[in-house]
Amino acid sequence: MCSSDLGFLSFALAEAVSGSLASVNHIVVRSPSIAARWDDATHPRTLAADADVDLIIAGRLLRSGSQLRISAQLIDAMGTVRGSTTVDGSMNDIFALEDAFSTATVSLIRRHAGDDDGTFTMTVRRDVPASPRAFELFLRGSEEARRLERRSEEHTSELQSHHDLVCRLLLEK
Repeated sequence: MCSSDLGFLSFALAEAVSGSLASVNHIVVRSPSIAARWDDATHPRTLAADADVDLIIAGRLLRSGSQLRISAQLIDAMGTVRGSTTVDGSMNDIFALEDAFSTATVSLIRRHAGDDDGTFTMTVRRDVPASPRAFELFLRGSEEARRLERRSEEHTSELQSHHDLVCRLLLEK
């Protein structure tokens, strides 16, 4: 697995967690693609305001051979870490790793919400595709679409800069 493979796996894990969180009553979940617009230097206050959320889940993915470690932090809009979780697993059973991480992240949210009385109910189901190869190709295609969208946004910004320059030059004459 090379570094680019970790990109699609990161996206897949974020999608799996958001899908699991969406099954929790009383929680509104934003798409992980919203957070993809910002980089690691973006302050949580900015991301929370732009996405209209109270909490952010920030994750990290580390690999050593076929072993993976996935960590997540629950961060409030002011940047305070409210909790964290870590799951270790193997690339040999990526579906079990995805399920374990989704369950751990949902538990993190439930602990933060003080769900001692069972107010938040959840159904986590294991939707395993019939073909792991087809699922991998789907995830790779999703990552490529995100990469192309970012490139398109950069190109649009560049065109706007050129347009602004031309307008300034025309106004000066």
